[in-house]
Parts: sequence; structure tokens; C-alpha cells
Amino acid sequence: IHHQENKKINTSTFTIALAGLQGVGKTTAIGKLIHHLKNKDCLRISENDIAVISLDYIRLAAREQLKILASQNNVDFFEFENSNNILEYTDLAFIKAKELNKKILIFDTAGRTSVDTNMTNELNQIWKKVSPNSGFLVIDSMSGQKGLDIAKTFSKEISFNGIIATKMDSDSPGGVMLGLSRDLKLPILYASTGEKPDEFEI
Repeated sequence: IHHQENKKINTSTFTIALAGLQGVGKTTAIGKLIHHLKNKDCLRISENDIAVISLDYIRLAAREQLKILASQNNVDFFEFENSNNILEYTDLAFIKAKELNKKILIFDTAGRTSVDTNMTNELNQIWKKVSPNSGFLVIDSMSGQKGLDIAKTFSKEISFNGIIATKMDSDSPGGVMLGLSRDLKLPILYASTGEKPDEFEI
């Protein structure tokens, strides 16, 4: 989305998907991203244009958190109680988005405590189904070398447009972020610099 901020988003659905380990601030970053999109005048996006979807069936609290963040931002949170299949859930989200003329769909994916085959296989399926216009890898700036190793593993399996760096208000020097940009050739597109919705910088 960062690369499209100087042009109006067209009426077709623009998809955004976020991936990252559990606890890196992925779901919180979505709330900040929504706030950013709504307040970026050049995008001409209103809260009625945006919907969010949780594809996290592992952590119930993550879905509830995203639902609350959507409510706080006055955007739709899509739920389909009759479906427990992630790919079917994704199809239903696209159908509903078309019915409601949504311009932006934001998908939150399940995190894990570590990178494993099940996780990368699931993300690969989601990425193929969603075909995100903007795919973000969310990395905790305090994660150090471990964060760099995780990012390398992710990037071998999934194609990302860039990085969202979280917890940039910490005492960590954030050197891992420079390493990520250099080694993975991925731009750091956004930085979360605090807990408030507007503490989210390009």
C-alpha cells in the first residue's frame, strides 16, 4: 500500500496480508494500518471501504483482538461461523467484500512460537488464494539475530513486499532491521513507534 500512496486506489479489491511469529505485534499493527489508511487523504479511503478478516484459528484472543480493533476504527470485521476451513473462509470474504463494495481487504494470519513446516505450508496456501497486493512480514525490532534468521526462513517460502517493524519505541537499537533490508532486499515500509493508533510511521 505504501507504494500506492500517491495515487487513488481503484474500485477493485486491494488485498493486504500480514504474517509473522506470535507476539510480534501483528494484529496490533493491523489496527494502526487501518488508522493510517483512513487518515491518508491522497488514498481517498473511508472506513466504509475497509474490511478485516482473521485467519487465525489457533489463538481465539487474536480474533477477538482484531474484532475490537475493527470496531474501534469503525470498519467491518468479517465472520463466517459455518466455516472452519481457512481457504473456504477466504473465498467467503471475497464474496462478501464484492457484495459490500469493499476496496481493501486486510487478512491477519496465525502466528506461531517458531517457524515450522505446517506454518509455512498454510501461509503458502493463503498467499496463493489471497494474492496480496501488499504482503507484509511483521518483525519485532527487539528480536535481534533471531529475528533475522526467522525473516530469512519466511522469505524463502513466501513473497513479501516489505517489512513492518514493531516495537521501535524500545531501547533496542533496531540494528536487525537494517540487516533485514540489506540481506533480504526488502524495504522497511512501516515502523510502529508506540502504542497509540497514530504512532505508526512510513
